[in-house]
Amino acid sequence: MIRKITKMDSDTLLEFEANKKSEAVAIVLSLFLFAGSGTWYAGNASRGKKIVLIALALLIVTAGIGYVIIAIWSALDANKIAKLHNLTLLKRLKEEAEAKKDSTE
Repeated sequence: MIRKITKMDSDTLLEFEANKKSEAVAIVLSLFLFAGSGTWYAGNASRGKKIVLIALALLIVTAGIGYVIIAIWSALDANKIAKLHNLTLLKRLKEEAEAKKDSTE
């Protein structure tokens, strides 16, 4: 069955598109800007800051070898955090739309 998109549905989709986090951007930031920056971008700033500090320490202590490992791990983590952010956002917006719909009926 094809469902018509109501105004409320389109508003919800627009808000989701405006606030979602790109998984690709999160990965690229972690790999090419600095480890932890993708996690920070994806919505978990405190975890991102911790990864940045660990990455800095590994960069200094291991002459870059440990940094490469943490950067790869950070990219995978940023991808997971971005997906989780998007799912949580979509769930919240869906619940808000349903609550508005219920209150108008």
